[in-house]
Amino acid sequence: MKKLVVLLILSIIGGTLAFDTCSSEKCEHSCKNRCGHKPNKKYSCQCNEHCERFGDCCDDYSFCKYIDPNFDEADHHIKSDIDPNVNKAAHHKKSDSSCEGRCGEKYNKKNTCHCNNKCSKFNNCCTDYSDLCGGDTGSSNKKSKAATSSDSSPYGDSSCEGRCGEKYNKKNTCHCNNKCSKFNNCCTDYSDLCGGDTSSSNKKSKAATSSDSSPYGDADITNEEIKAIAEKLYQSDINKAAESDIVLNKQEWVKKDTTREDLCDEPLYQFVNEELFKKPTYAAFLNLLDNYDRKTGIDESYSPQEVKEQEHFLQEVMKTKPLKELYKFFHEKGLYTSEKEFTDDLHKMWFGLYSRSSGEADSSGFEHWTSYPDVLGKQFHWDGFLKEVGSQFIGSSPEFDFAMYTLCFISRPGKKCIISMDGHEMAIRTYEWTKNTYGKGKCYIATAYPEV
Repeated sequence: MKKLVVLLILSIIGGTLAFDTCSSEKCEHSCKNRCGHKPNKKYSCQCNEHCERFGDCCDDYSFCKYIDPNFDEADHHIKSDIDPNVNKAAHHKKSDSSCEGRCGEKYNKKNTCHCNNKCSKFNNCCTDYSDLCGGDTGSSNKKSKAATSSDSSPYGDSSCEGRCGEKYNKKNTCHCNNKCSKFNNCCTDYSDLCGGDTSSSNKKSKAATSSDSSPYGDADITNEEIKAIAEKLYQSDINKAAESDIVLNKQEWVKKDTTREDLCDEPLYQFVNEELFKKPTYAAFLNLLDNYDRKTGIDESYSPQEVKEQEHFLQEVMKTKPLKELYKFFHEKGLYTSEKEFTDDLHKMWFGLYSRSSGEADSSGFEHWTSYPDVLGKQFHWDGFLKEVGSQFIGSSPEFDFAMYTLCFISRPGKKCIISMDGHEMAIRTYEWTKNTYGKGKCYIATAYPEV
């Protein structure tokens, strides 16, 4: 038995050494220096916990599990945010209910509380975070002081990555707040990353608030508020599929220069637990799918039965926590006075017909809602037609998708909308149909989808 343990230890050490000496030309296919990194499509394989689900882990991913999260692969020493006076061996035994030895650590959903510069935003800091890490745990602290410095961005002070809405700092070469457009000193990616207008004529930046010209009025919805309510929607999605409910067959990685060629001719979904479809919102959603013609220019209208199906779907989703949270948010912003007003607006916004051709009304926003929170970019054939690039949530419930897309359409109509799910930021893109409107100049939803 002792001999077996020794052999196992030697194999782990040997494997780790091999892992450490990955040659540069092969590192893009290795987890060397990439353990725990977010998915990046420039690599042929991935090195985070999601890769096990999607089957695209690098061959040496298993060694990531042997590497201490506080171990720096580049120079092989314990990171400096751990108190040098604390015994290193004892560090691994620290409770996850305290910030001792954990200041600045990455988010880990297994921990009961957190010790990084975002915990104050989500009200999940450990009780000793302020004392040990010097942070502010108050919920009124809308933006962690640790995140306001441009040093927190891996792109430095020349990009708005991680800097949207930060305070003015004369040391920065460009800026990412709602006054930079006035002074013509916005970073070049301010519009794309923060959703703002860089023109000097824009006296009030659209990055931090809803547009004054919006038919919803000056709702004053900030980027941080969007991320916070998005987190609530994510956490409240109790009807989402479990990991065992869906198995994907992702097949080949599609490169940009091969988007005209179908490299994945097998079905994407290898297995789906059809018990999901018995849930009220899923069943109501499925009843809507045969109400549309995919061809533009084909006159569409709703039968009384189809209108009933739409109303039933809205009734079911309005019973769920995500839609109740979303209504509460918009109600507090003064956008709606009652759930009925909100539901009626959702009906018009999503199911109102408009024309995509020169003829009769033939489309609605719901028809272009990709309903399927993991996010997957994909290429696919549908009824003989090739969709070169598409994206969708994987495993989320109909009410979650509906709520998230509605949040972004009302808060950032026709723009990139930065949300946060489980501490990870991503973008949702919505488009307005502007050729005809309803109500007092309100636009229909043309389409909405997550960007990958």
